[in-house]
Amino acid sequence: MLIRTKNNLTDFALGKSYLAISGTVGQSVWNLKNTDGFKKDYALQLGETGEEMTEILMLSGTPGPVLGTTSGTARYTHPADTPTYCLYYNKVKVYKSDVGTAGTSDIMTGGTVDIQPGQEYTIFNDTSAVSTDAWQTAFNNSVLDVTSSKSDWIPFEGYQAYSLGGLRERAKSNVNADIADDTWNGWIQEWQQEMNNGAVKVSKDYSMGTVDVAFAGNAQEGTITNEDFMKSRRVWMTNDGTSWYRAIHITYNGYYPEETFNETAPRFYFRGDNVIGRLPANSSGTARVAYDSSGTLMTSDSDLLPLNMRPYWKSFIDYQLARAYRHPSIADRTGAEKMEQQAYALKDRFIKEITPRDQSSIEAVQIVNTELLDNAEWLW
Repeated sequence: MLIRTKNNLTDFALGKSYLAISGTVGQSVWNLKNTDGFKKDYALQLGETGEEMTEILMLSGTPGPVLGTTSGTARYTHPADTPTYCLYYNKVKVYKSDVGTAGTSDIMTGGTVDIQPGQEYTIFNDTSAVSTDAWQTAFNNSVLDVTSSKSDWIPFEGYQAYSLGGLRERAKSNVNADIADDTWNGWIQEWQQEMNNGAVKVSKDYSMGTVDVAFAGNAQEGTITNEDFMKSRRVWMTNDGTSWYRAIHITYNGYYPEETFNETAPRFYFRGDNVIGRLPANSSGTARVAYDSSGTLMTSDSDLLPLNMRPYWKSFIDYQLARAYRHPSIADRTGAEKMEQQAYALKDRFIKEITPRDQSSIEAVQIVNTELLDNAEWLW
């Protein structure tokens, strides 16, 4: 069983520079253009992740203005202007549970391996894997003995079909192109947002969130800080935390300064994108806002699609392929247009089919021709 960890540590580098002078095999002192952010006992990566000659060494001394010394020596030659990074970690730890994701994972024997920066992932092969196993990984600094938090679970059966990783790998299997996983993930997130907006549009209470906005004293306005907030669907208000009253919407300029309001029949308005106001505002209180949500985008490979989108997972594959066919490594405009049409056709079907939220309600009326009882017409 191959366990892999994405080598994305340069996204969180302490510092970045370039070699001022080329380095050779066996070298341990490096001339950098600057060492801002580079620290003793942290990792020095020479080269970009995924490039053939990229390697990681540990900084053994406090870097000077332009020099960095490593405890190990280079295996490859690195020309001037090679990018260099100071990273937190230089190892990957692999943990295993023999009772699946319901268990607790422990470090495996031989489960601490060097990061393999010359490729997109660090790979560990568990030759004793069985179907009841599951794994987690973490990054480690072998000098400071500091380990990151564990990753999401990696199940034996691989990524679920509706997961970020599953959707990405399914699309990737259809093309032969050098496109980074982060790019594929971005396309999935784009389409998830597109589908979510479609779910919100039908106004059948899909993709909703709630938030409480507190008002101190006689404050009239508060701010909704939830990043997924789109627009309000319902507002309740309370001044004592016990009795809640439905608030009626008015526009920001829809009332007069001398107008009076009652806390048992409150009003609310919006100003700008996320500022909510209340009337009356004569004591502390809370507004409970139910709102259309932009949704939570999948970011980890094990994250799953929302339930309402899962029957339409193929649209995610089609959209990824549409974007991939437009990528310079493929450049197939005809294929891209075909995939786009298929993706948007499935989106239209998604919107149409989720509109009747309650399938137990009356969706059809039977009209019977009393003269010809054997011919029944249905009006949909």
